Amino acid sequence: MISSSDMTPGLIDVPVSTIDVCPTLCELAGVDMDEVAPWTDRR
Repeated sequence: MISSSDMTPGLIDVPVSTIDVCPTLCELAGVDMDEVAPWTDRR
C-alpha cells in the first residue's frame, strides 16, 4: 500500500508487476533514481 495526501484512494483489481516499484517510489519521494542506483543491483 502507498498513501499520500496527493493521491486519490483506489483499488486495483488486475494483476500488476513489481518491476517499477523502486522508480515509482523514487518519483513519489522526489528522489532521483541515480541517487539510489548504487544501493541496488541495477535490475
